[in-house]
Amino acid sequence: MSRAVPAGGAGRSAGLGCVLGLDATGNCIAIAALVFAGPLAAGLGLGTVLCLIASIVSTLALSRRSRLVPALGIAQDATIALLATTAAGAAMAADAVRPGSGLSTGIAVIGLSTLLTGGVLWAMGRFRMGRLLGLLPFPVALGFLASSGWLLCLAALGLMTGASGLALGPALLATETLPVLVPGLALALTLWLALRVWQGAGALVAVLGIALLGFHLALPLLGFDLSGARALGLLPPDMGGARGLWPELGPLDLSALQGAAGGMAAILLINVVGVILNTSGAELATRSLLDTDQELRASGIANILIGAVGGPAGYLSAGSSIMAHRVGARHPALIWAYLGVLLLALGLAGWIVPLVPVFLTAGLLLFFGVALLEDWFVRPLPRQVTADRVILGAILAVTIFDGILTAVGLGLVLAGGAFIFSYAQVPLLRGPIAVPRRSTIDRGPMAETILAAEWPQVRIARLQGYLFFGSVEALLALLRQEPDLRDARLILDCSAVTGIDSSVGAGLGKLSVLAAGSGAELWLCGLAPDIRDRLERWETGFFAERRLQLAPDMESALEAIEAAMLAAHDLPEDAGGGLAAMLTAAGANHPRVSDLAQAFIREELAPGSTLIRSGAPERDIFVVEAGRLEVRLPHPDGKGLRLRAFASGAMFGELAFYLGLPRSADVKALGPAVAMRLPEAELARMERDDPELAALFHRIAAQALAEKVVRTNALVSGG
Repeated sequence: MSRAVPAGGAGRSAGLGCVLGLDATGNCIAIAALVFAGPLAAGLGLGTVLCLIASIVSTLALSRRSRLVPALGIAQDATIALLATTAAGAAMAADAVRPGSGLSTGIAVIGLSTLLTGGVLWAMGRFRMGRLLGLLPFPVALGFLASSGWLLCLAALGLMTGASGLALGPALLATETLPVLVPGLALALTLWLALRVWQGAGALVAVLGIALLGFHLALPLLGFDLSGARALGLLPPDMGGARGLWPELGPLDLSALQGAAGGMAAILLINVVGVILNTSGAELATRSLLDTDQELRASGIANILIGAVGGPAGYLSAGSSIMAHRVGARHPALIWAYLGVLLLALGLAGWIVPLVPVFLTAGLLLFFGVALLEDWFVRPLPRQVTADRVILGAILAVTIFDGILTAVGLGLVLAGGAFIFSYAQVPLLRGPIAVPRRSTIDRGPMAETILAAEWPQVRIARLQGYLFFGSVEALLALLRQEPDLRDARLILDCSAVTGIDSSVGAGLGKLSVLAAGSGAELWLCGLAPDIRDRLERWETGFFAERRLQLAPDMESALEAIEAAMLAAHDLPEDAGGGLAAMLTAAGANHPRVSDLAQAFIREELAPGSTLIRSGAPERDIFVVEAGRLEVRLPHPDGKGLRLRAFASGAMFGELAFYLGLPRSADVKALGPAVAMRLPEAELARMERDDPELAALFHRIAAQALAEKVVRTNALVSGG
């Protein structure tokens, strides 16, 4: 609460805080009236206190931890209808087994639901799992909240009529229910219309205040006192002040508590969805950049504390927070005034609750239920695609005809099905099956001639995403359509594969059979260590049994395939003919090739020795005679970044000579190697004294540079 105070002043913020506090107080009384009815009616006063505590604690936690300014918490109504039926069911079951234990068991259900909600929210925030809620399809989330709105409407009508289930229909038409039903429906309609004209909590508080005042002014005019109104069911029972807030609690019935597990699980799920959607909505409406995981932790801590005392879930009041933000009421006085009203209501709850007519709390709850249906079903429905409309409608329909627990189960099944279907639409391959680029090793003419002829027989398929039961089958179908796989070498690049299921092992077995039948050689590269370990656990000797060649990465696979091609022609990998072969091939048997070769100086290199150092000014040109050298870009870590390698017959160093630049990278021997050096001074002498020999060298160097450009283009394009 020590954040910067924007323009607008403390007075306006405090005034709005009082209005929002009155709105939250009415919300708490209405929620308590719904939950603490029937078998829990003796705890109405205590329930009101618990709802107020939920609003206070959630506000304190959010105002300290949330990045949203202001962040107001409130006892939530999204799950309150389900919470009421779950707690009432547990209370009746407990009383049937152990009379007097119903109220304590019902409160335990409420508190445990909130405690579990808090624990899950905190854990999701602590381990940064907030993004996982993005995997829940939006129509499923909408369906859950719209279903909560429907249940809240039914509960409000039940509160007005004293009936539920199949008995609710006849009760709506019964004459004896009209004294509560008619004003309750009228209040809900008035609230709905008023908030269409005047946005904000002020309109709601004004309508409720007028209804409350009008009711108490009308009672004596109609010849009723408070006792008479209570006898007709128009008012709750008199609590006798503060002492009525603390009813006697009996023992806890664990079996009834266990029987409520399904309902508590559904409450937990809908609460978590509600927190995420409220936070996202507030973030968009206020154009604030919120940390979802931090918001989850704050809400989690608040609900752990609330649940510990038996209160219902409390989290961000998106509507009140957005409204305060938009009117610029961001002074800390808003929070203090809001909390002050709630604390005052907490102290006076024993006197306030008995004066609030039943039609007012029921009408307010009906308005909340209609608002949930409107916000999460009516308005979003036209914006959804047909499939999402079907999902949203199906969840609400199942709630209406079979209950919320079945609807939650259906929603989770639909979410899983939608995820699988959507993921199946993600392309299995990153690009078509094609001939890959060559490795980053520059080789001599003899090796290049062999590889140029055979490389078109190499194919690469770049896999991506999570591989499941349909992925490998899809890959098999693609490979069967590939016309040039006979006697090919097929590389499966798995570097972008994020995971696999158990069916992939069997699928790779089929793939190896297909490859063997066409004479192809199958390579796997870039497998993550955990995926490789999983396949090896699936069957001992998994890769060897299927003749699958493994490489840690793409470059290693390309180098290994090139080595195998050269070996098939009895040409050792690092035997490219050296300087003589390179000059002869590039010089097209020019009669002076031998003269040019004599200008080079032989240098023998020990493993790891540096031939060229980055930044060095010399501009000598080299040809690898034997062994292999690598080019590394220096890095502070001392290892450097490997750019390419040179095998026997490869020329390097010519760019520095022609451009007049210092060396751009280090060149080191990977093992025992021999390099042939053409000193810059010797080339200058040739240009001065033997122009014909110098022209021959420049022609050879130009050809070598052109071939490097072609290979570099292929490397960059990934072709």
